[in-house]
Amino acid sequence: KTWIETNTGFVGSEVVDLATALDGTMYATTYNLGIFKSTDGGKNWVFASFGIKNWYGMQLATHPEDADTLFTTTNGGVYKSTNAGKSWELIGGSDLCDDEDAGGNCHYHGIVVEKEAPFKVLVGSGGDQYAKEGVGLTGSEDNGESWRNSDDGFVRDVHVSKLVIDPNNNNVFYATTQGETEYTDKVGDGAGVFKSTDRGNNWTQINNGLNSLETNVLAVDPNDSDVLYLGTDDDGIYKSINGGENWKKLIPTASFGVGDIIVDPQNSNNVYMGTVDYFRLSESRGVLGDFGVYKSTDGGTTWEEFNSGLNHLGVFSLELSEENRILYAGTRAGGVYWINLDG
Repeated sequence: KTWIETNTGFVGSEVVDLATALDGTMYATTYNLGIFKSTDGGKNWVFASFGIKNWYGMQLATHPEDADTLFTTTNGGVYKSTNAGKSWELIGGSDLCDDEDAGGNCHYHGIVVEKEAPFKVLVGSGGDQYAKEGVGLTGSEDNGESWRNSDDGFVRDVHVSKLVIDPNNNNVFYATTQGETEYTDKVGDGAGVFKSTDRGNNWTQINNGLNSLETNVLAVDPNDSDVLYLGTDDDGIYKSINGGENWKKLIPTASFGVGDIIVDPQNSNNVYMGTVDYFRLSESRGVLGDFGVYKSTDGGTTWEEFNSGLNHLGVFSLELSEENRILYAGTRAGGVYWINLDG
């Protein structure tokens, strides 16, 4: 009934993304110490970053058919492992990085692996001083050997925060974006949300109703593709009931950052939201806006705190194990927590 820290063997404190492979192996990437893995449901963790030169981790993507294959984006390029994280290789060469050996101008963030053959890998620019200029979305249809632009209708030189595939329709992709940054300063504006209905080849902006175009994460209702939840970087959470044609803010007066969103596949009325402040608001507020996890049991109409036992309230990532009904939270400074939803 309360959150429990599950950090045995885990020395990474800022867990920015969590992912689970087909065989149940969990992976966690951190801002400062690379990647860790767990083969026992998150109880114990081991270091899994051999071969990665830049441990400033961004996002993880597992393969839909091969449990041993996964990809990760970092501040120094895109990496691939074919042995369940035992070792990694930098992929993409000059197609992705200006200077592959030095890792220069090679920051990528959002990443997703297509669910059907040819299992295209799609990565999005990091949109900062470490990113290659002129990049929006780049795709590979040969497991990372060669890459090409995959961003017709998209924008370039923007931070692609998340890439998402509709769990009910493999042809539909979404991308959330934020403005360019230079060190800690904003130097550009986000472009909001994009949608593709042809597996990421062509894109359309879907921003009707948004007060902020600094968007961080999108979740599709696994039982209804028309229902979307959108977490912003600075303006709380929005919902669409028509596949993104328009959006409505769910908590009108709140301005906070949303790290991740989970819609319960067993009951779509149950929605979980992790909050985290990316420092952009803390200066004007005078306080860091980490408020932990919130839960809604009515599809986002009302929310309540879901923080009992959660001692670190900045939540970058949420991951739900459907099989055992465990919800995991990757936190700022506190590693990984878990809670039994049926507890």
